[in-house]
Amino acid sequence: MREVNLLNEMYQTNNTFADNFKFHTDAEREREREREREREREREAC
Repeated sequence: MREVNLLNEMYQTNNTFADNFKFHTDAEREREREREREREREREAC
């Protein structure tokens, strides 16, 4: 039974990691879009 608990724990940890990673990449993508919009505004201002 201990092995099952350990596996469940590892699975949970892995899911948490995947969720955090997805959140991180989504946030990163959003920042990149924001930078792109900023560049567009600067180009239009010139």
